[in-house]
Amino acid sequence: MKKIGILFGQERTFPQAFVERINSKNVDGIKAEPVRIDKVMQGEPTEYSVIIDRISQDVPFFRAYLKNAALSNAADLYVHEGDLKKASELYEQCIRFNSCDFHSMMGLGWIALVHDGNDSQAKKIFSFVRSKLKSPDPLLKLSQANEMNDIAVSKKFAVQFAQQAANAVYGNMYNKYLIQVYTSVLNEPAKALTIAEKEMSNRRTPQTGAWLAWCLFDNGKNHRPH
Repeated sequence: MKKIGILFGQERTFPQAFVERINSKNVDGIKAEPVRIDKVMQGEPTEYSVIIDRISQDVPFFRAYLKNAALSNAADLYVHEGDLKKASELYEQCIRFNSCDFHSMMGLGWIALVHDGNDSQAKKIFSFVRSKLKSPDPLLKLSQANEMNDIAVSKKFAVQFAQQAANAVYGNMYNKYLIQVYTSVLNEPAKALTIAEKEMSNRRTPQTGAWLAWCLFDNGKNHRPH
């Protein structure tokens, strides 16, 4: 589930109309809501894909929160672009700014695993984050970190990830990664195909088409028309 949040103060008319308008579209996997920030949320990754800011100019705490979220998201973009040095710098800046920024810690762990080949350091980071967060993300990373040298441990974490990610509270948020684990370490292609077909039904895009094609191939249904 991707969330669009709106951060506001005492005003009510526009924020409420904004949320109702977005949600009236009934787009699968998209939800709008007022941004809620408390001490629990400060210790977890930002749950919003987009934040509409209506108040931070008046509240320094909100400015700090939004700055940290923006820097962390920028670091994610640098990872996707392959500029891991810049990504590391931004993740480290985020952690100095907020020592409870577990999303940035996970980013550094991923760089240690994929770029540096330091799976020992990556496992330490992912295990620490797992001890602090209830979300499925650290379980997926721990599965990936163990995949090369301990398939039994990798599978254990993958099973835990799949069980937790299937919780209704996450909606379709983790479907991409469920397809990934079901077609790899868990070797349950039928479950992956069910998820891929659901994604294709919800939104026909090149990405969902690629997921479905891969799952059909993995199930031995190479010639099935779609």
